[in-house]
Amino acid sequence: MTERRSVLVVEDNEIDLEVIVRALRRWEPDLRVDALADGDEVVPWLLRAVRLPRLMLLDLGLVGRNGRAVLRDIRREPVLAELAVVVLTSSTDPRDVDECYAAGANGYLVKSIDIALLQSTLIAGVTYWMRHPIAS
Repeated sequence: MTERRSVLVVEDNEIDLEVIVRALRRWEPDLRVDALADGDEVVPWLLRAVRLPRLMLLDLGLVGRNGRAVLRDIRREPVLAELAVVVLTSSTDPRDVDECYAAGANGYLVKSIDIALLQSTLIAGVTYWMRHPIAS
């Protein structure tokens, strides 16, 4: 079961995390935003959750397990099947994009150093995934 107004942000860069959380809260002040920085913590945290977040934003370059490994681990867990996972990373490498979609990502957003562009890209992606359920 998911919590419709909840996002888990998995990001180890404190500045990026602050920008992401501020943008999400500006877009939806009542949105619940949880954050993790260590890839090793993600799957255990999700499996302990009473309700899954509606969406997870996942960076690829994390401490502990990297984002690709975290994504593969999530997709191996049947109870996490309805979790929308959108990769939010600075990588524009087509191999990263292909690998993430092959591993089960629902979306791939590229971070921008332009804060306004990052916020608009982020909000567009989050808005989409908050309104479109995952087909099980």
